[in-house]
Amino acid sequence: MSTRLQVIFDEEELEELKERARKEKITVSDWVRRAVRNEMRSRPGEAARKKLDIIRAYSRYDYPSGDYELIAAEIESGYRTGSDQ
Repeated sequence: MSTRLQVIFDEEELEELKERARKEKITVSDWVRRAVRNEMRSRPGEAARKKLDIIRAYSRYDYPSGDYELIAAEIESGYRTGSDQ
């Protein structure tokens, strides 16, 4: 099912839309639909936004980082020696 959507543009914007559509040999409606689809695809959805927010929040902390094998070995050696460091 399709639904009609009315969008109001000022004359300058509409002329630019017509020109862009003409250059691509498509209708203004097709050009606008494609632009809206591209815009929707380029923005992350809610789930992605939440994940990015979590990553940004955790990136503010200073956690040890480096080669996994090396860090795991350091942790294991701490367990074996009973060291807290």
